[in-house]
Amino acid sequence: MRIENETNPFPTVSMPSAEMAPCPARWVWHPDARPGEPSVVALRLRFALAEATQVRLHASADQRYELWLDGRRLGRGPQRGEPAHWFFETYLVDLEPGEHLLAAKAWWLPGDAAPMAQMTLHPGFLLLAEGELAETLSTGSGAWEALAIDAYEQEPAHVPGYHVVGWSFRMDGARYPWGWNSDPDCVGPWAAPAVVEAPVGGASNPYYALDLGGRQLSHCLTPATLPPMMEMPRRLGMVRGAESGGAESGDAGGGSARSSAEGGPMGERAARRAAPTDGGRTVTIDDGLVSLERHDVLVAGAWQRLLAGREPITVPAGTRQRVLIDLEDYYCAYPEIVTSGGRGATITVGWAESLFTEPDPASIAKGNRDDVVGKYFRAPRDRFLLDGGPARTHDTLWWRAGRYVEIVVETAQEPVTIEAVAWRETRYPLEMRSTFRCSDGPLDAATPIMLRALQMCSHETYMDCPYYEQLMYVGDTRLQALVTYMTTDDTRLPETANRLFDWSRAPDGLTKSRFPSAVPQVIPPFSLLWVGMVHDAFMWRDRPDLVREWLPGVDAVLAGFRQYLSDEGLVVAPRGWNYCDWVPEWPGGWPPGGRDDASALINLMYVYALQRAAEMHAHYGEDLLGWHWRSLAARVSLAVRNAFWDDARGMLADDPAHAHYSEHTQAFAILTGLVHGEERDRLVDGLLTEPDLARATIYFSHYLFEVYRAVGAMDALFARLDLWRGLAEQGFKTTLEKPEPSRSDCHAWGAHPIYHYYATILGARPAAPGFRAIHVTPQFGPLTWVSASMPHPSGEMIVFDLRIVQDDLRGRVILPQGLSGTLAWRGRDLPLSPGVNDIA
Repeated sequence: MRIENETNPFPTVSMPSAEMAPCPARWVWHPDARPGEPSVVALRLRFALAEATQVRLHASADQRYELWLDGRRLGRGPQRGEPAHWFFETYLVDLEPGEHLLAAKAWWLPGDAAPMAQMTLHPGFLLLAEGELAETLSTGSGAWEALAIDAYEQEPAHVPGYHVVGWSFRMDGARYPWGWNSDPDCVGPWAAPAVVEAPVGGASNPYYALDLGGRQLSHCLTPATLPPMMEMPRRLGMVRGAESGGAESGDAGGGSARSSAEGGPMGERAARRAAPTDGGRTVTIDDGLVSLERHDVLVAGAWQRLLAGREPITVPAGTRQRVLIDLEDYYCAYPEIVTSGGRGATITVGWAESLFTEPDPASIAKGNRDDVVGKYFRAPRDRFLLDGGPARTHDTLWWRAGRYVEIVVETAQEPVTIEAVAWRETRYPLEMRSTFRCSDGPLDAATPIMLRALQMCSHETYMDCPYYEQLMYVGDTRLQALVTYMTTDDTRLPETANRLFDWSRAPDGLTKSRFPSAVPQVIPPFSLLWVGMVHDAFMWRDRPDLVREWLPGVDAVLAGFRQYLSDEGLVVAPRGWNYCDWVPEWPGGWPPGGRDDASALINLMYVYALQRAAEMHAHYGEDLLGWHWRSLAARVSLAVRNAFWDDARGMLADDPAHAHYSEHTQAFAILTGLVHGEERDRLVDGLLTEPDLARATIYFSHYLFEVYRAVGAMDALFARLDLWRGLAEQGFKTTLEKPEPSRSDCHAWGAHPIYHYYATILGARPAAPGFRAIHVTPQFGPLTWVSASMPHPSGEMIVFDLRIVQDDLRGRVILPQGLSGTLAWRGRDLPLSPGVNDIA
């Protein structure tokens, strides 16, 4: 089993010229692998033991591995990192006397064949065993064998929008070494693996593993920081369409539609959800178009029973069947299809978030996500070529994502029996420990949709979206981490995200916008938001050791921005993509002035970061640094005030020419305290009433909600929440990327209202770093009651049961031991003590 491990058994070096301690393990790979070409390799070790023993194994690979023992999967890995901090997993294994088979499947893909989020140096697999079995079981010293698996080729995929999650595959079962992981006698041209690298422990300075050009030469190994990803077999799905015809002609028909109610693909639940045009009738798929013409209800019923695990199905020879399966929620999963017979048949599996309303492949319009009739299925597909053997389990090298799955079976001269279809759900094991209920039912109904988006975007890193990119961006991740703090006391994923962004910093001090990423990208405003992300950890969780570890990186980011200051004290056009929000009026997401001039928004985001850095340094007694950043914040604030304040409008312009105005700039003016008194009142009024401001979209509305809290504009906040209230009616199972038409149906930056349920509506926020005190400022808006609980760093829950009675606040707040604070209500500060606090 996988175990947590904070020790590093791999040898380290303290100086570039120093020799490493001896280690029995080596990175290995197939001896005939061609440099720069895709390769999938099976590795095995057959060994026997005279007596029972327990052994600790450490495993890693570049790029990915599956580790098996005696036909049972021990785990997958490695946790996604980067060459200077390459993760390995640790397994504690109990071995009985007798013969054993330790096996691994590892794959390496070049360039865009791999997910962009996958970084690499060169192919390799590594296993180190501790103790007496070290020489016997470790790669490089044990009698390991390697077999090239040449069964995989690229299956072209055509997906509208930016799609960088790696290849889909065609897997030829006739070339696959079935039994490689369970049969010690599996036949094949097994060969002794080639040694490709000596292991280097990541506890050493990773920069000692660089060549003179600054390129990484060795994987610097470090223990995995996360638990195993969830792998939960699911038997689920509703058949929404099915057809059967001749395989050779590709005819999906075979006669008129049948209307028996048995196995109806819509079903009563689906019919109730469907648009009126569905009419509750059955559907079929015709070259991607879902229509009502040639649905085969018997095929649909058979597939429905298969999905439920009730009975297998047999597809006759010379037949083509297509089924559209609605998983009825969004899933990230490894599909598993078990077949027997059917030599020469193919099974194609495609995944889609939803179906498209237009036949144009470039269109991203989707309409109601529950509807399928009259829409088009377009998706990347994996194709399995069957060898005809018994009980063959077909799965994919990497997980797939979406709600709808299309399966196409085409048989040749033999029938094929499909024994089982299952989905092995995978994600970070994040569950909602907190609770939130309120008097607004539609708002409650949005919570599981937002939570599901967060879960689907939480894996070995956070992700912007699981379907299109699988990349961890700072802007998304800050909001995902805040929602994580509201839902669970497990902070390992946000801590790992902060580390990765810190490690991503370039010589100019700025973080990468996304990391890990094989293709580097810099969004300078995202570097500033990483400072905010560190400050969030500083306030919401009690890990001062980690915050102090990241503070030098914070200082580097702020110093990196200082190089762009003009003589007037304004940040001017930082190098990179100065994306801030997908505002329709802002091409490419650039705010006015952000390309080649000074942007008020970017300058205020700099002030925002400077202020938070100063607060952290002051708390840790670093007064000089705190004073330095505070002074710079004051200087930039004055320059912004002079350059962008429009007294006639009582607002800040976005650009020096005063040609553009946005909610974004006004929001950060308030968050940074740029304006006061009457000017602040005028700015708030303009923010709330001016019709021509560029509007914040789903992502940036988090910062707008922060301002609504600060100025008490809860009517405006609840009005903006209408977007989330409407998600269920539009068929969404997760939150979308931006207002329609949206490329991505699953973007967890849209989960941020969960944070505001607690921190803004309920008003519960840390009153001291590490959440060592609490301040509660309820702002219920139209709500009449809220019942909630949220995690505290102590591991205990903070419980709220509050209601409005005759325009006054009543109820109860329960705090963990050691936590105290205040509750503010209409000018009164009520003390809160550990235990039960009655509000009367």
